[in-house]
Amino acid sequence: MWPRLIESAREGGLDVIQTYVFWNVHEPIQGQYNFEGRYDLVKFIREIHAQGLYVSLRVGPFIEAEWKYGGLPFWLRGVPNITFRCDNEPYKVHMQKFVAKIVNMMKDEKLYYPQGGPIIISQIENEYKLVEGAFHSRGPPYVRWAAAMAVNLQTGVPWMMCKQDDAPDPIGHVFETESNCVAFLVNLDKHKTSNIQFGEASFQLAPKSISILSSCRRVVFETAKVSQLPSVLQPLQTCRECFIYQFYFGQVNAQHGLRTAQVVQSLNNVDSWKIFKEPIPLAINNTTHIGHRFFEHLSTTKDETDYLWYLTRYDYRSNGDTQLVLNVESQAHVLHAYINNDYVGSVHGSHDGPRNIILKTPITLRKGQNSISLLSVMVGSPIGLSGEMNNIYTPEGSSRAQWTAINKSMHLPLIWYKTTFDTPWGNDPVTLNLSSMGKGEVWINGESIGRYHVPQYFLKPRENTLVLMEEMGGDPLQISVNTMSVTRVYSSVNELSTPSLLSRRKHPAVRLRCQQGKRITDIEFASYGNPAEDCRSSSRSCLGSCHAETTEFVVKDACLGRRKCAIPVRPAKFGGDPCPGIEKSLSVVASCG
Repeated sequence: MWPRLIESAREGGLDVIQTYVFWNVHEPIQGQYNFEGRYDLVKFIREIHAQGLYVSLRVGPFIEAEWKYGGLPFWLRGVPNITFRCDNEPYKVHMQKFVAKIVNMMKDEKLYYPQGGPIIISQIENEYKLVEGAFHSRGPPYVRWAAAMAVNLQTGVPWMMCKQDDAPDPIGHVFETESNCVAFLVNLDKHKTSNIQFGEASFQLAPKSISILSSCRRVVFETAKVSQLPSVLQPLQTCRECFIYQFYFGQVNAQHGLRTAQVVQSLNNVDSWKIFKEPIPLAINNTTHIGHRFFEHLSTTKDETDYLWYLTRYDYRSNGDTQLVLNVESQAHVLHAYINNDYVGSVHGSHDGPRNIILKTPITLRKGQNSISLLSVMVGSPIGLSGEMNNIYTPEGSSRAQWTAINKSMHLPLIWYKTTFDTPWGNDPVTLNLSSMGKGEVWINGESIGRYHVPQYFLKPRENTLVLMEEMGGDPLQISVNTMSVTRVYSSVNELSTPSLLSRRKHPAVRLRCQQGKRITDIEFASYGNPAEDCRSSSRSCLGSCHAETTEFVVKDACLGRRKCAIPVRPAKFGGDPCPGIEKSLSVVASCG
């Protein structure tokens, strides 16, 4: 799967691939490491290198990325006197040990750029500035320590800190030795120009732009004036604390695309679906912990599951027509409630909501003993549910499960669904439209895909088995198998764009490319002059006060019927300068089919 995805990235114009390093995946148990199979970091980086791309290695080891605990292993919670991500000695000891292990692994495999490898930059920590204030006096010292620790590992390439504007030198925006310096000046404001003093010189930064300074004095690259991005990096020299780069600016395709989803198969045949109801535990005698209190979720499960059942019994004696209400307060992400095996309600927390979630719902009890089953859910995959433990998403596990007709089990939580579909014809990416579902996980032929995109590697020509675990409730009959294709591409390049120093071309160019198997079928809009900025429509209202009438003919001649094409942005290509003295661009909107 990796080679094809990396190849697609390269074909799309990328030249650097970023990857996180997942601490809780690679060291799930303290001192026991896993770099096998899909977790083979070295193999992944070697594959990137084999296809001529570079690597940005985001070691972290806190990575955030909507990943459980931000990638920190659960066993860290058991380290005495530990506080994560601050000036705390126990945390720093374990963090440094893991970071050093990853760096030394990369060195041993000669994967850093000075060794001939593809890794050109590394990242320590991640978006720490967003939480630094919460750690008060223990935040800034941690930033300085993390930077010094990383630099002292001597990788030979720069280190960076994402969103850390106070990152200490040499981490951050300036890389320098005694004789060389490269600076990155950034203006994050989307609307206002910024005038700043840097060193002994003043610089004007355009809105939402990055300027790169050679020798920390002369602007050699400014994104506001260049439609292309840096493509090739060459080292100047190394030093103990830093590694300096000279940037050569290549013409990476700056096109944008409009993706179109086409429904290939609607999975709306009720007879093709089967369900498995997740068993609701009732017997208290079979529980792991018994006590007259609630047990804290994480401390009880030890990260072995995201789900924890709380069970109790209630002896009800009727006292008239009083309406009974179940009232539960929890700090979980989700809470589901069942009375005597019947679903009575759920509550779902949110990032911006209160810390506690409260379920308050009317219930009906029978006289005598009643069972109350509460499912506490943390953020994550359905590890720990009966269906997951019995692997009912695999062919072997599915054959042992008691699947039944779907009947009226839609829109209920904790339901497993199963059906089959055939692989669509062609090379277009395959996706599932799951907008009718709530929250859960999806497997194709026993392989988890998360939510939407289906890797071609997982598919068979016919009868692919689709299994969904729906946690909140949804309607599987509205699911469809779709293909995605880029039907429209747009690119705009300014005549002042800097061509690659390694290229034979002396002029910037608009480069258009359709995805594999498609060709440029129409030029919807083309203008060499001063067309409206970022105009991606085919309307003539995008034309500016300056326009070369030959543009459409020139572009059609270069592009129609081809998968990709390039049109130099220079007056001679369009029969002369249509408006001397005006800065010109070439903008093109094309159809792919």
